[in-house]
Amino acid sequence: MKRYTLRAMWPAAAALAVALAGAALWLALRAPPAPPAAPEAIVIATNTEYVGACPVMAAQAKGYFAGQRLAVRLQPYTSGREALLAVTSHRADMATVADIPIMFFAMEGTPIQVVSTIFRTGRDHGLVARRDRGIARPADLKGKRIGVTLSTSGHFTLEVFLNRQRLDTRDVQLVNYPPDALQQAVTDGKVDAVAGWDPFLGAAAESLGGNGIRFGGADIYESIYNMVALAPYIHQRPGTMVRLLRALEQGERFCRDQPGAALAFF
Repeated sequence: MKRYTLRAMWPAAAALAVALAGAALWLALRAPPAPPAAPEAIVIATNTEYVGACPVMAAQAKGYFAGQRLAVRLQPYTSGREALLAVTSHRADMATVADIPIMFFAMEGTPIQVVSTIFRTGRDHGLVARRDRGIARPADLKGKRIGVTLSTSGHFTLEVFLNRQRLDTRDVQLVNYPPDALQQAVTDGKVDAVAGWDPFLGAAAESLGGNGIRFGGADIYESIYNMVALAPYIHQRPGTMVRLLRALEQGERFCRDQPGAALAFF
């Protein structure tokens, strides 16, 4: 009987291993590639009429979200506060919102967390007033009815603006309107002035024509516009947040480098 030693068997075992490895490689090359991971669905609540949302709008329109395997659906709102409410009521995953509503929600204990600041400006907030109501300078606002969206950056800007005139909200009558109703309210004369941000403020000034006067808030408030979500949502998806930020960075670059083309988003 022939006896096989380990030394004698080794070359055959090695050859068999090589053959098996080669067969496995051949099968692997012939096998279809693994399908890419399905895009992750994200609902973003945002003010689709506000220029600060341009990085989001560009990322959606130019395919930057899709390029990061994100299936984004935009949920339109006319204020950051309403967008943030959509997140806290679980109608949206993320929202774009200025810093003032974030502060109010945080004071109530809502676990809101900022992912990124996507826009900032000091030129889009202020007031528009009717000249025929005796308003020619800021101090003339005393005793007037002012339309504003409460608990928003427009409300905060108005409070500071009045303070600069040595006035406060007890010296005026605030009337709460959604942002897209401010223009009609002041045009119809339901209020003497409105406070808010563009494009709604610009639309109000345009509708009043020569009867309108605009007071800017450039030295009062700098709008800091952010992408936010509930803290647990962010912490559970670190990779998703990285891909989201990459897409937003591309969107921001497009808005900065091609402002004319970016206007088509609004």
